[in-house]
Amino acid sequence: MVDLNQIYAHIDTHFNDHIEEIKRFLRKPGISLTGEGMHESTEMLLDLFRSLGAINVHLVEFEDGWPLVYAELRSRDPQAKTLLNYGMWDVMPVRPELWRVPPFGAEIIPAQDIGLNPDWGPVLVSRGCYNQRGPLLASLNAIKSIKEVTGDIPVNLIFTIENEEELGSPHMAEFRGRYMDNLKRADAFHYHRMIQNPEGEHAIFLGAKGIVTLELSVEGGEWGGPIGKPANSPDDAWVDAPAWRLVWALSSLKAQNGRVQIEGFYDEVQPPTDEDLDLIEKIRLATDVEQLKSKLHIENFKGGAPWETLLRNYYLDPVLNIDGYESGYTDEGVLTNLPHQALAKLDIRLVPNMTVDHVLLCLRRHLDKYGFPEVTLKKMPGGYDWYRTPVSEDIIQAIISATVKHGVKPQLWPAMPWSFPGSVYAKPPLSLPMGTSGLGRGGWAHSANEYITVEGIRDHEKYTVTLLYEYAKL
Repeated sequence: MVDLNQIYAHIDTHFNDHIEEIKRFLRKPGISLTGEGMHESTEMLLDLFRSLGAINVHLVEFEDGWPLVYAELRSRDPQAKTLLNYGMWDVMPVRPELWRVPPFGAEIIPAQDIGLNPDWGPVLVSRGCYNQRGPLLASLNAIKSIKEVTGDIPVNLIFTIENEEELGSPHMAEFRGRYMDNLKRADAFHYHRMIQNPEGEHAIFLGAKGIVTLELSVEGGEWGGPIGKPANSPDDAWVDAPAWRLVWALSSLKAQNGRVQIEGFYDEVQPPTDEDLDLIEKIRLATDVEQLKSKLHIENFKGGAPWETLLRNYYLDPVLNIDGYESGYTDEGVLTNLPHQALAKLDIRLVPNMTVDHVLLCLRRHLDKYGFPEVTLKKMPGGYDWYRTPVSEDIIQAIISATVKHGVKPQLWPAMPWSFPGSVYAKPPLSLPMGTSGLGRGGWAHSANEYITVEGIRDHEKYTVTLLYEYAKL
């Protein structure tokens, strides 16, 4: 019988070394959008798995993208379960002028220096520390501690760490197809995060929304508008303007109350289950609304709608969002012209039982019906489906049990309100039950001063130990 307290003590003894190891990795950029530091940081990750004694450590190459890191660790127990671990290694670009410290400096500062609760203690600030290198590295530190204390691990582990999550995970489905025989050995899969809320409760996700990203564009042509180059702004009196056409098309997609106006958009949406509504009610009762407003830097919620309605929308409803709009001259001053083209980037978050093909078909029909046939619709690479995991699955029960053993209150969420490519493993042909979990606080992914708490790293490492042993015995 393994004494987990011995492993926890080992983590405490070596915790400063663990922090330094995490900082060393965070200081190497890995920005998939620009390529900065991608090769160097990937080699560091390969070396880390080799130092853990992992087998079959290698890169999974793709013809037109960044490679995925694959590795395995085997238990000596022939009856051991196999847990597939999803992770991501790439990070978003930064604007250094917005940061309190250098964004790749991996510095530890007081929480209050970036406007956080001083009771949280020191925080580690760096791009990628929260999303998602910090939790991943903390979990690997935990596995290293297990091996150093016991000489073995309680479950078999397969690691699939992608380098293109911030690009929409365009090659995960291809990877699954190529590695199906390996992945079929797994009993479940897990995604490490640091997701304690401000009140200290542990958010446990039972699923995630899917996502499809797309471009809508208009160029001058036979329908009207200048062809090939801008016209003068006075020509707006007698020449169609692509910029206005796209603005009007976008405006037709959504009412001011937030309801998507595309006919058929909601046809596939599954009504919330009784379990969904019960979980939402528990979240409502546990949430400090004023504190949430402060965190979001807002005075009021959207349209002044009731908090209960918006909470349900956030977790259970599809979302259509404009990510960016580009047309004509946008530099300093004004250049009076009539642009010959306009472009908008959108993302749509999908919920059960929506499909990408149906949503895009409805969008195309809408544009044609309401007089915008000149608007070009282009689906961007990547994107993924929604998924759900029943609370009765062993991986969810192990997460709940491990959470309680560390004296933390579990808070079950019906699904992430955001997206990640879990459906690649959670839906056919693999259909693996999935858990996303991890103690520790962090935040501001994709933003300046991204952070995780130092003590949260310690908590995450010990939680990982407990989770693996709890899952092994179910």
